Amino acid sequence: MSKSKVTSWKALSLVCVLVLGISIPLTALNMNASWQTEMTLVPESGLEQLAGTLHLPIDIDGDADFSTTASNEHWPGDGTYEHPFVISGLDIDSGDTGVHAISIRNTLVNFTIRDCYLTGATPSPAAGIYLSNVAHGLIINNRISSNHVGIQLSSSSSIVAINNSCTSQTEIGIWVYGSDSITLADNTCTDNTFGCVLEYSDYNTVVDNTYNDNTNTGMYLVESNNNTLSGNTYAGCGSGISLYQSHANAVVDSICNGNTDVGLRLTESSGNNLSGNACDRSLYGIYFDLSTSNTLSNNTCTGNRQSIYFTDSHSNIVVNTTCNDNNDTGIWLSVSDFNVFQWNTFADNARNAYDLGIDNVFDYNYWSDYEGMDVDQDGFGDSSHNFTDNFDPHPLVYKPDPPTWIQSPIDQSVEFGHLTFYYKLNVIAFAPLTWHLDNGFFDIDSDGVVTSRVLLAVGEYGLEVTVVNIYARLLTGSFKVVVQDT
Repeated sequence: MSKSKVTSWKALSLVCVLVLGISIPLTALNMNASWQTEMTLVPESGLEQLAGTLHLPIDIDGDADFSTTASNEHWPGDGTYEHPFVISGLDIDSGDTGVHAISIRNTLVNFTIRDCYLTGATPSPAAGIYLSNVAHGLIINNRISSNHVGIQLSSSSSIVAINNSCTSQTEIGIWVYGSDSITLADNTCTDNTFGCVLEYSDYNTVVDNTYNDNTNTGMYLVESNNNTLSGNTYAGCGSGISLYQSHANAVVDSICNGNTDVGLRLTESSGNNLSGNACDRSLYGIYFDLSTSNTLSNNTCTGNRQSIYFTDSHSNIVVNTTCNDNNDTGIWLSVSDFNVFQWNTFADNARNAYDLGIDNVFDYNYWSDYEGMDVDQDGFGDSSHNFTDNFDPHPLVYKPDPPTWIQSPIDQSVEFGHLTFYYKLNVIAFAPLTWHLDNGFFDIDSDGVVTSRVLLAVGEYGLEVTVVNIYARLLTGSFKVVVQDT
């Protein structure tokens, strides 16, 4: 019988088994036969079929065991940095037996797990990929679905997980436990209970991941310090990001929108830097509980019920943050003292601020309900802005946001002999502006119009433009003017 006929017969047999509901134990399959299938969609179901080599769950304990297993399985590599062991293209279904699909423990060799489909590692404590006391691993381009935990890294270091899909786990998409120097990048963890958990784990980097539609929390840090979370998306979860007893972390440039409860929550946490995050359209945008000495800067909290809420939280700094269009309050302080709020925007909330604490400082903020005057036109109100149990002595007359380009400056060409060069620059700004130009052959007026002072000779002219608002917030741009004689 030809090879193609054998393959067709096997595929037909598998279909018959599935249709009739007959159960075949994995141990009965000849795993050395490398039974290959292509990834397809079952008609009218949308379910993905297998896409690789069917394989039993893998259990490796120690470097020697890794070398022996790699030799028996004919995996490429020798465990060195230059030639890591490679586990690739496997379909492993643990069959809900409580066994990890891939388990690697107590190794220091270099290895890669890539392009695998891992499922059925339930119930607890099973995981699609389980690494314990391991270093020097790369986990890349795997589809990990319907396990208890997608990827679990325990007591490990120097592990990189990139571009993996961890969906529909019963508990956690990626769980980093007691592990340091871990990098998680470009992973997608959706429809789990928790998208990603860092527990007792320090000095890790989590960048450009998507943790959406997890029923409890997108990203949860528990007693984890000095981690960097940057450019991640946490949307449609119970809470977007939660930090519990976690300190000195950086949470930057995140999207925490449309969560049921909180966009970004800190509990008993201190010394964290929260910058450039969008916390919109949740019950609470940002919520602090028993948290001290944190810095919030350049965040937006719009369209929530409560924008920023502090309870029993002290000595925090909030600057350059926008709290607009919230259904209840822009900033609410409950039993929270010695916090500082400067250069923020509180606009068009049902109530812009409510302070039930002691010695909280509000200064140089914009308030949409400020009713004072600015006679000297310096951009600051001539009288204080008063609100519940506090006041701002220097309210801003304009929103302090820096100007932004409607269109960034682009290079210009002009024919030699034209008497005047003309180019209009356009920005969005809330406050009065001043324009500056660094090239002596050109002028710029108060409307951002660049003109030439003299008849321009053939050549190339580099220009840098700076536009500054009344609060010294600036924007720069550069372009070239090329004079041609054609």
